[in-house]
Amino acid sequence: DRAEYPILLHCQRGADRTGLVAAAIMLLQDGTDYADARHYLSWRYGHVELGRPARMCQFFDLYEAWLAEEAALLNP
Repeated sequence: DRAEYPILLHCQRGADRTGLVAAAIMLLQDGTDYADARHYLSWRYGHVELGRPARMCQFFDLYEAWLAEEAALLNP
């Protein structure tokens, strides 16, 4: 929250870890749609959901499940 922008992110291919961090940063911003943030881990940005990089999507799967549980608790 206190970082100066722009922020430089780097990983070996610039797709997997960078996409994960970019999506997480987007989720911290007010008004960012969940689907828009998750899109940073997609084919468009070079992320291929195979092997170890596929595990990065597990973060969003868990987060999405948590969001659904929270919504169910708030709106029974």
